[in-house]
Amino acid sequence: MLELVVDYEDIISNVKQFNIDIKNGEGFLLQRLSNFKHWYYIPEIDQFGPSKYIGYKDNNATKYTDYYYQGSDGRVTEGELQQWFKILGDFVPAFNELKQKISTMLKEFSKKPNKGLTIHVPRNYSKASVIGRKESLCNYGGKNYFPIISDSWVVVSSKKASKKLDKSAFLHRGTGIPKDVRYFFMESKGKG
Repeated sequence: MLELVVDYEDIISNVKQFNIDIKNGEGFLLQRLSNFKHWYYIPEIDQFGPSKYIGYKDNNATKYTDYYYQGSDGRVTEGELQQWFKILGDFVPAFNELKQKISTMLKEFSKKPNKGLTIHVPRNYSKASVIGRKESLCNYGGKNYFPIISDSWVVVSSKKASKKLDKSAFLHRGTGIPKDVRYFFMESKGKG
């Protein structure tokens, strides 16, 4: 039976195993590298794993191959993984940084990212554009670090923020503002 991951630690373990498996040259996995569309970034270990591999508990190359032929479904794993991850929009500066990391990783195996590449980051990863910095909060040591990214919002300075709108903003005639960026609007009105 295909058992799904139950916590973030399961995911980290699977991402580590995925990277070991591809480095060891596991044939079927290597053949499929360019087919994976949904890649999940784990900042704690600075590694990626595809949803169809990391979404099943205690996965490895042998199990992945078996699961593949048993009809495993990436839509099922993506649904499960969304409780810990959010999609990183391609308009966010960090998207290009992470896409480059994936491209470099795949290039080792003479592969390229799928044209439908989607990158997912942990839900609490609001500082996505400053990969490599140790600061994890937008206000660290009394200083603000920009840009600050939360969902489809990007705060680029103390005076400028932007949002990528989708159909729902027009259908519902409005949009929510995530907690991570609310301070921007309160400070702008002199309430912060």
